[in-house]
Amino acid sequence: MTDARVHHDRYQYMRGLYDAYPPALPAHRDWEIVVGFYAALHLVQAYFCTKNMRFQAARHDQRMAAIRSSPELNKSRPFVQAYKMLQDVSEQVRYEPGFKVAGTDLQLAKANLETVERMLQAKVNRILAAHHSP
Repeated sequence: MTDARVHHDRYQYMRGLYDAYPPALPAHRDWEIVVGFYAALHLVQAYFCTKNMRFQAARHDQRMAAIRSSPELNKSRPFVQAYKMLQDVSEQVRYEPGFKVAGTDLQLAKANLETVERMLQAKVNRILAAHHSP
């Protein structure tokens, strides 16, 4: 459970940055999406660390394959779409110099992050609490 805790802690840290980002850097809201994606990524990783080894993923392509091979995650089309859209827009921000983020992109990214959280946050919290060591 150590890896799950490390990823969950990282998720919480990134989620805090995501919430603090808009007022701190209002002229660079595009990177808010990147921070949101990495918050989602660490929550997904925390979830996978609570599962067996077949879901371990070190790279983005492995993570999407793990999501698609997870019966619980793959049955939720909104979850898969939300995570993939966060990843795609995050990559556009990072790698397409001419990409301009619109307000709708920011709203959709926030909704997608919340979809990922609704699916995984309680599950991860419950498992980590059950394995809490004093």
